[in-house]
This record gives sequence, C-alpha cells and structure tokens, in this order.
Amino acid sequence: MRFGHIRLHPNDPSWSDEKIRSILDKKLIGMDIDNYSASSFMQCAEGDVIVVVHQAKAVALVRVLGTASAHTPNPDLDWFNLSCEIEVLEYASDVFTEDERSFPMKRSVGAFMWAKSKNDTRDFIEKWYNNYFLRNVKSEIILKDEQKQKLQKLFENYKPNWNECSLESTLSEWKEYYEKINSPAGLALNEYTNIMTFISDDVDTLPGGYLCNFLEKKSKAFGYSRPGGSQQYMVHLNAPEEKKKPKTSKKKDGSKDPSDKVVEKTYYIKDKIESKITEKGSEEVANSFYESNIKDLLKELSNVSTLDQALEIENSDPYKNYEAKQILQKIVILSTIEKDLDFIGIYDKKTIDDLFAYFFGIKDIGASFYSKNNAIAIAVKSILSQKSGESDLEYWRKISSFLWDLGNSENLGSKESPNVIFYGAPGTGKTYTVLNTVKFITRNESTLYEKLQFHPSFTYEDFIDGLKPVGVTESGNMKFEFINGSFKEFCIKAKSHPTETYYFIVDEVNRANLSAVFGETLSLLEADYRYTADNKNLIKTQNCQILESLIKEAKKEFESASDPAIKGEKEAVFKSLVEKAFDYDEKTGSVTFGIPANIRFVGMMNDVDKSIDTFDLALRRRFKWVPMSCNYEVIEDFYSRNDENEESKITEYVNFCKKLNKYITNEKNGLGLGSSYEFGHSFFMKLHDKKVTKGNRVDLFNNYLKPTLKEYLRGFFEESEIDDKLKETAKIFGVIDEKNSETSDEDNDPNEF
Repeated sequence: MRFGHIRLHPNDPSWSDEKIRSILDKKLIGMDIDNYSASSFMQCAEGDVIVVVHQAKAVALVRVLGTASAHTPNPDLDWFNLSCEIEVLEYASDVFTEDERSFPMKRSVGAFMWAKSKNDTRDFIEKWYNNYFLRNVKSEIILKDEQKQKLQKLFENYKPNWNECSLESTLSEWKEYYEKINSPAGLALNEYTNIMTFISDDVDTLPGGYLCNFLEKKSKAFGYSRPGGSQQYMVHLNAPEEKKKPKTSKKKDGSKDPSDKVVEKTYYIKDKIESKITEKGSEEVANSFYESNIKDLLKELSNVSTLDQALEIENSDPYKNYEAKQILQKIVILSTIEKDLDFIGIYDKKTIDDLFAYFFGIKDIGASFYSKNNAIAIAVKSILSQKSGESDLEYWRKISSFLWDLGNSENLGSKESPNVIFYGAPGTGKTYTVLNTVKFITRNESTLYEKLQFHPSFTYEDFIDGLKPVGVTESGNMKFEFINGSFKEFCIKAKSHPTETYYFIVDEVNRANLSAVFGETLSLLEADYRYTADNKNLIKTQNCQILESLIKEAKKEFESASDPAIKGEKEAVFKSLVEKAFDYDEKTGSVTFGIPANIRFVGMMNDVDKSIDTFDLALRRRFKWVPMSCNYEVIEDFYSRNDENEESKITEYVNFCKKLNKYITNEKNGLGLGSSYEFGHSFFMKLHDKKVTKGNRVDLFNNYLKPTLKEYLRGFFEESEIDDKLKETAKIFGVIDEKNSETSDEDNDPNEF
C-alpha cells in the first residue's frame, strides 16, 4: 500500500467541492494522459490510498480498486482521459473542521504525486488513514467467512501454553507497583532497578524485588517482554564489586578481615539526550537521571485509559529515548487490562506486524505499536468468541497466546514462500518448534502432515517413485513392483483436498543428496510452478513412462479378459496402477507429476553436519532459510518452574551457558568454531531433577557437553591440544576450581551453586 494525492479539477476556478464529489460518486479519479504526472498515476495499484484535493483543501480519502486505464471523458461531468476505479473511504468535511482540511502540498491542477518522503504531506495522509482505519477496524478485516470459521475452529480447542502463573495474582502484584508509582514520593530508583543480592530478606519488598525484574521475569502470565539487555533500561545497578578499604587488618590467624572489604554500588547510565554513556556512575548521578527521564514516564503510562493517551505518550521524547520499549508496552497493557481499551499481550514488533498483515492485508501504514495492537485485538474479538463461564482475563490470555502461536506460524511457509528450512546448531529446538507449530495449525489432525528423516541412502525411489524388489517369483527370479515414494503419496493426498493446507516435514534434510532425491521435480517446488486445478503445472518424470507402460498393459489385459472372475482381478490391478499416478489422462494414457500448491515443505538441519554453503544454488534459492540459535530465556523459564531453584542461581547458570557458547564460537578470545557449534538450549535443560546446583552442572558437562565438544574439537585441533581446550572450557562453564581439579557432587554441597 502506498500513499498519494491528486487534484481532479481542470483549469477552471469555478469548480466546487460538490463538482468533485459528483465525480467521486462515480467511483473514479483521473487525469489527462498528457499531464506531466500521468506516468506516476499509471502506477496506481489495488490498495493504494489517495487524498483528493481541491483549492488547497482535502476533499476525500479514497482507496484504489484497480489499475489506471483509458477513459472517455463525459462533457457534463469529468474532463480526463485516464481513470482509476476507487472507493471513497470518507469525506474530509465529515471528520475535519474547515481549517483542519488545509492540505500541506500545493500542486498545479490535474497533478498526481506519491507521498514517498517523510514530510508534512505524508504525515497528513498517514494520520488521516490511520484514524479512518481505527474507526473502521472491523470493516477493514480481509479474512473471508470461510477463513474466519477455520480460525474459530482452531481457537475452540486451543489451550494456552503461556506461563502458568495466575493472572489474578500477577495483576494484584502489579497494583502494588501502581500504588508506588502514583504515590506522592513515586517509585524510588532502587525500586526501579536493583540486584536481588542487595535486597534484604527481612524487609518488605515489592513483587520480584524491583520493577524491571517484575516486568521482564515475574509477569509472564501477561506475555513475554524482552528488553534485549539491562542497558536498555537506560539506568541499571551494576553487579556488586568488592573493594578494599584503604587500610586492611588481619585476624590473629593471619587471614584477612572481611570487614576490610566494602561493596561498591555503581550504575550504568545511558543518557541519549546528552549522547553520553556512564559505565560506573554514582547513586546520586543515577538518581538524578532517573528522576528527570524515567520516573514521570512510568506514572503517565500507568494511567493510560484511552488509545489517544497512549499515542500521545508514545510520541513524547522520554518515551522515544527509552530503549526497552517492550517493558513500557507491558506497563500500558497491565494498566488497561481492566479498562475499556483492547490490547493483546504481544510486544514483539515482527509478530505484531505479521498479525496486522494477516488480518488487514497490510504491514506498514505508518501506524504505531499501540494502534496496530489495538486493531488486532478488536479484529480478533469480533471473530473468536468467548466461552460461556470463561473469565475475561482467561479469554484475554487465550487470545494473546493463540495469536502469538498464529503469528509465529508464518515461519512455516506461505502460498508465496511454500518451502522453508530451519537451520542451526544441535539442540536449538528446530524439530520441537516445527512439530508444535504444525500441530497447532492443523489442529493436530495427523492426516494433514507427515514427518520423515533423511539419511545418506535415501533415494529418488524412496521419495518420488520407482521399481523396487518385493520378493522372489516361483522360478527364483527377483520380483519387482512399481512403488510410490512418501512425498509422491503425500502429493496425491493433498491434490484431493485443495482447500486444506498440508505440511511435509523432513528432519536432517541435509543428510541426503537433495539434488538426487528430488531429481527433475525440484523445479516444481517453486510457488509459480505448483499444481492447481486451474494451472496444471505437470511434468513427465524419469519413471512416468514406466508407469504408463504398466497401466497400458494392465488395461489391455483387463479389457481382453472374458472370464468375469479374471476380469475383476485384472480391473483391480489396472485401477491400483492408475491410483499410483499423480495425474492420469484417460484419453491419451499419459502419466505426469506435479506438486500441489497447498503443500508446505518444511525441513530441519544441523549446521554441524553440513552447512548451508554446501547446498547448490538451485536448491538454496528455492527455500526460505530460518536460523535457530540457543534461546536462553527458554532455559530460564524451564528452571523457574522448579520452586527449589533460587532466582540468583538460575541467573548465574544462564550466564555460564552464555559464556560457554561465546567461548566456543568466538574466534578472537575462544575456540573460534563458529555459531554452528554452539550448544542449543535443550543441552542445558538436562540438569538432574531440574535442580540448578554446581554438582548437577558438573554432571551435565561431563556426561553431555564434554563428549560432544570433544568430537567437535577433533575436526579443528591436534589430539594433543584437545585436553587443554576441554579444561579451559570447563573453567568457562565453572566446573573446574582454581587448582584445575574437577568438582563433583561428592565434594560439593548439593544445594551449593
């Protein structure tokens, strides 16, 4: 969708708004083909939004319904010989005052122009369209009734997979923060950013200890808000550092007196106004920055009750300068959840954009996060019904979780990009992600998807078709039969149900010789060469002629048989062979093959086994490639579900995991193996009994990480170097003490980290 503006009147100042409206009533806009801007006008396409202007005033907002074409002028009505069909979205006089109708751009009569640059003209058109859109969200939904019914069916039996925490208790905890934020003193710096080790157990503390921690980690019942690093909070308390006092004393036994050490509090401060970063600022400086830039912003966001309020704050400098936008967005969602303002608990921009495109057919209309989020919420609530007896909060959670899964399902391919390969290091959740997403989309109907695993001996005959030995004849000769491969059978099934979407899933897709497995059918994977009832993209494969001959011979035997019993047997053989063909022409006897447009081909591969670079270009260009890496938030969530694990220990464990992968992949200060060799999160989720202890970490390293890493290292280093590399890796993961001796459960308290 693009924005533009046009003047419809000729060189006649007597034309009025009414005259312009009479043309628009005919659902047309146009201009003279000899006008200097006619070439721009001829680029108009369905969905473009145009403002019609007259005498420097906006007259109407229209949407283009088709391309420009020749037009025969009507002397009593119009004057142009080039026109475009449109629909009038709304007239300016219905929504603007006379002054508000003033249009920024002054152009000559009959002129058309695209509003490409970000300026007053573009802002005027965008703002008008966005306001129109928000007033008419339900009518702008592009889903057809059949699609809405499918969505409702998918939603009916859906179970949210979000954090199991109680919505009510989390909301109650948020209200404690709300009271603090809106108290006369406001929320203090140490209640905004802190470190759990600094928070005393013997004093009353806010839920989660402090606001940033609560919003990021303790309110996941309302969706996942990921700041992208503590620096994004603009000011945060650094990890504690012990410093010696000027004079140190010793105990009688000669050991140092702990009282001679002091923990220094310092703050990271990111001042975007001054373009200044302070790595270790004092508490006084940090507090001054917090009071000036963040404190009032939190208060404003916590009191949002209308969309206009949210949009106004979103355009303010304090909001724009704050980098952890997802955290601010969650404050608005928590603050409005019980108000008459609809939002969903999704804060990821890409997912919001994908959902917006799904419901409304457009991604970028210049709308803000809050506008898009609100529109999606209104749209989905008009389609997905609330169950009887289901609370508003549970309905909200179900919708938000459902939309999160729906938005992420776009990764599994589309009509335009039907082939996808998920790639990355082992243990990054490729198979888990694909299977769970497919089961969600298909309502777990196993007939709509099939999964298999490639291996080095997988052949064209296994995949498409061919003659295979099936036994021995009475005379002792090998007996062969024409057998369809797994993918061809799947294609035949999908062809029979063109309104359903089918998913063919291949694990370890890179372990087979794909060029040989696909053969000449590779070109049919492309979206433009897929089979449909209207566009039969069919080819003759290398084995089509064999099947044609078998069918021809079986048909001849069936038709020539006179004995009814024998004729029945021969007919069954003939029909079974015809069923093996993807497409059979009864008149000519021709057998051909195609890949239906309703099939999504989804592959998974480990980069360690064979990288993307080893695929030939013909293969690579036919797939969408989705990278997968270690997700440390999954590790954190997994161990947070065990109440025996202290939060500080989980955080420390996750940091060890990050350091280990950084050491493995980093070329300058590590092993330099590259991201293909990092450990995926599933490796780090194998601690015994889901307990985060040092002893369990040692066992994990010795039993899972060390053997795998040793095999990796053999491909890069001499055998004599490997032991030293493994010892260094063990230190990075914190399983070797200062004396380089491995620790185990026997010499460690099982509760000690």
